[in-house]
Amino acid sequence: MERQDDELIVGLNSRRPTNSGRQEAEGPFPTLPQELVVDILSRLPVKSLCRFRCVSKSWLFLISSTRFAKTHLDLGLQNKEVESSRRRLIISSHNLYSVEYRSVCSCSDDSSDIRVVELDYPLKYKPYGWHSSLGYNEDEKFYFRLSEDEDDNPVMVKVNATSSMSLRNWVDVVGSCNGIVCIAPDENMLFLFNPSTGESKRIAEEHNSGLEAADGICSYGFGYVSTSDDYKVVRIDDGSIVSIYSLRTDSWRRLGNFPYDNSVFESGLLLNGFVHWALNSRECENPKHLVVCFDLEKEMFQEMLAPDIDDTSSDIWMGTLGGKLCALYSRNDMQNDVWIMQEYGVAESWTMIVISLPFFRMKPLCLTEREKALLMVDGRLFLYDFGIGTYKFLEVHGVPFGDVYEVDIFVESLISPNHYFEAET
Repeated sequence: MERQDDELIVGLNSRRPTNSGRQEAEGPFPTLPQELVVDILSRLPVKSLCRFRCVSKSWLFLISSTRFAKTHLDLGLQNKEVESSRRRLIISSHNLYSVEYRSVCSCSDDSSDIRVVELDYPLKYKPYGWHSSLGYNEDEKFYFRLSEDEDDNPVMVKVNATSSMSLRNWVDVVGSCNGIVCIAPDENMLFLFNPSTGESKRIAEEHNSGLEAADGICSYGFGYVSTSDDYKVVRIDDGSIVSIYSLRTDSWRRLGNFPYDNSVFESGLLLNGFVHWALNSRECENPKHLVVCFDLEKEMFQEMLAPDIDDTSSDIWMGTLGGKLCALYSRNDMQNDVWIMQEYGVAESWTMIVISLPFFRMKPLCLTEREKALLMVDGRLFLYDFGIGTYKFLEVHGVPFGDVYEVDIFVESLISPNHYFEAET
């Protein structure tokens, strides 16, 4: 694919001067109008486009521009084939990894191996916990500790721990939107990160906006508001205080208290401009499950009825399948229920599908082209065939053996988390 892209670019860029000083195309390729060049480039993968910035100053200007980044993104959102080719899985544990979505979907009955690419991300080499006494050499990529030699002179002792996951914090993925992934590589420390380009921005701390820093465990949600062209992060702390961050203003605002008695610890699920959490109302007279939604545009909470599940004492989890909201409920050791909201916001449209797959916690990720469900089950990846009720464990190579991990989906893009703060090109 990369070789084909390179040959295409040679054709688009090959020109020779004429006697009149005009530029003519060399070989069989004519000089193409600028709008056609933009259309062709907008169909290429991000990796190729990052290389093609070196073709010329005009291409560097074009590919680096916010306008082109949005054109490239919009094409993927409008074209299912292009969107599928740009879809990636991001795997998080004590590290971050990426894997092509199509390599997962192409797993046959005889092959279920997935190979990942390790990502560089903010605070990747920050020591964890008691390892904070260690130093890290950025140039040669190794940890060290200070000691003394026989003459009491200070010396640096190399620690063989560069690849040890135990030296790193668990990386939480809050969510993704338009190719930007919101991650928390340290406790209550958030970054907006584009895994495709490597660009990142640390989200401003609350005290910079005149707010007290949140204590304890917080729940976050992340998404994009098209009407204001703004990326937002909503936070609910363990004291039920709700705050919202705007990337456009690079600041936090306090919205008030969470209007429910429940504490939430999971990251919210983004769908249709709303961040969703599943709650269990503990009212003694009328206990019920609720799906609480936060409207990122209006910055208000609303609720919708969860599926009518008899056991209101158990928790449910949220997910999506085929772009539809899902609620998952573990009924017993061998049979579990997946509820799909066929029409968004209509409680009567919940329909149940039984999955014969035991789990403690399950998260549906997406439907493949073959109508199989990609599921995250107790820290492992599975493909489930609804048609015949069978499942297959997907072995992930490149993640340390024994590591439990989480999986989310993002779409490859050129969108920069810093584009509000850079001069428009």
